[in-house]
Amino acid sequence: DKDLNQLGNCTIYNPIKDTWTQITEEEGRYALAVQCIVGDSVDNVNFCKGAGIKTAQKVLKIGMTDYQYMKAILTLYKKKCPDCAKENLKKTYKLLKLYDVPYQCLEK
Repeated sequence: DKDLNQLGNCTIYNPIKDTWTQITEEEGRYALAVQCIVGDSVDNVNFCKGAGIKTAQKVLKIGMTDYQYMKAILTLYKKKCPDCAKENLKKTYKLLKLYDVPYQCLEK
């Protein structure tokens, strides 16, 4: 699942391709930023309609700070909806962000 790419510092198994992929912390942050632009049709999240992966790759670069990611994404959102850009970005982030759950919580 592409959502798992945002976790960072983990190894993900793809049973279809029978492959393991190491995701770094930096790649995880980048994946979340890309998702904030592209959206997620499964989760019904798309506040930046018309912007796809190519747009995301043009404005986002691995190595940017969280602030730089959010500033770049907000600039795109303002083009789509100047009056509700900040609110839509906050909603998108909350809907897409996966939060780490300590393993001990899963044992109960």
